[in-house]
Amino acid sequence: MNGFFRRVWTSFVLAFLVGFAISDGSVLFGIMVGEIAMMIYAATDVTASTLRTIALAPFKK
Repeated sequence: MNGFFRRVWTSFVLAFLVGFAISDGSVLFGIMVGEIAMMIYAATDVTASTLRTIALAPFKK
């Protein structure tokens, strides 16, 4: 597993635990919250790394 998938999986697990806790033990709600967080995190992570690559391109020799 590379770093990206590990970070996305970690964000899912953390969001699942939060959703599970605030819904009084509803596994389905926890999974739903986890999936939403995972999608948001994956999208923002890809966008951030792409923008970073574009921004640093002129400085790389």
